Amino acid sequence: MRFQAKLSVLLCSGLLACSGRYVSNPRDGAGADTSVGAGATGATAGTGQGGQVVVTPPVETGGAIASGGATSAGGALAVAGAPPQMVDDAACGVPLGQPLAIDPPMTNYMMWWFRLSTLIWADQAHAAPVDLPFSISYQQAGKIAEQAIDQAIAETKGIPGVAPFVRRWLHLDDPSAPLLAGWSQTLSQGPAITPLLGLPFDTTRVGAFTEPAFLVGRPSISRRGAVMVEALFSLQVPPEPPGVPPFMPPPGLTRREGLAQALVSPVCAACHHLIDPLAFSLENYDASGKYVTIDAGQPVDASGSFQPPNSALEIDFKDIANLGRQLTGMCAANLALSDQFLIFALEQSQAARPTLDDSHERDRARMHQAFMRSGRTYRSLIKAFAQSQAIRDN
Repeated sequence: MRFQAKLSVLLCSGLLACSGRYVSNPRDGAGADTSVGAGATGATAGTGQGGQVVVTPPVETGGAIASGGATSAGGALAVAGAPPQMVDDAACGVPLGQPLAIDPPMTNYMMWWFRLSTLIWADQAHAAPVDLPFSISYQQAGKIAEQAIDQAIAETKGIPGVAPFVRRWLHLDDPSAPLLAGWSQTLSQGPAITPLLGLPFDTTRVGAFTEPAFLVGRPSISRRGAVMVEALFSLQVPPEPPGVPPFMPPPGLTRREGLAQALVSPVCAACHHLIDPLAFSLENYDASGKYVTIDAGQPVDASGSFQPPNSALEIDFKDIANLGRQLTGMCAANLALSDQFLIFALEQSQAARPTLDDSHERDRARMHQAFMRSGRTYRSLIKAFAQSQAIRDN
């Protein structure tokens, strides 16, 4: 089973079925990014060809979406009906201490340095240390990585490679889209998820999801939600088919009212039950990314509730700041951040397949352990990848 199948929530078939069409946000214009909705029917459990995941539609049980034996973001079988696991709960189930060393040493030292330096300095080429050994042991890999990170912080006041990760985490299509926050500096110290979800820009914006580049690039509720569930819970949402015209609700409806009116099909509602709630927290930001308090003549409603995968307990929130404070301490969100970094690192390493499958399960578990047992810092993720099996692969 592919890694993405293990992390995918039991959403729907290869395309989300919503009465034969995809539903877009009423504020999306022609050619704008439309919301997830429908397309195909007839889902079956399991995996498809070429790494594509085919999953079973959600099943309603007692008013909640049941994921019927799916694994949690931590990789362990989740207990149905349990409350969300928090970071204080035995560090999310990962083993104590640091991962055991990998043998034998790495011999392709220049490839290893290229991949490491790309994660640290991004596209800014950086010369390898003059004393870089031809054969790098596990312990040396960690030490060199730490020294390189310290050097980057001394030279740039941060880790330049952080910004590309944030862009990937937010699914920004435009690599030149400006970001409000200096993420390279902000994520160079302390738990990585804390600023991602809680960094205040001003009195109206907090966290990466309020970056205008993200809001403009994903103007609809459902498309924002699709990115958020992947970033925060590693849940995959299939893309909508091309050429679908935007949905236009009757005038006078708020964005949420227009979306709710479109979700008349039970199948459609089941999928959107998992996709949309997180994005409701962003309703104070319109399709242009502007902060607003009135929508269609009514006060904006940015409140909602979200049921984390494999949990019977819903999280109630009043806005994105309140949601972020709750997710910061949640195991699933922290472990998903580690998973998303590993995918990013494989992409940056120019891996043949920048997606995780069973061959990466060992690296994924090691990343979790190093991340959770080293203060959940971004630098711990870089170091863990520098010592991984994945960085050795051609």
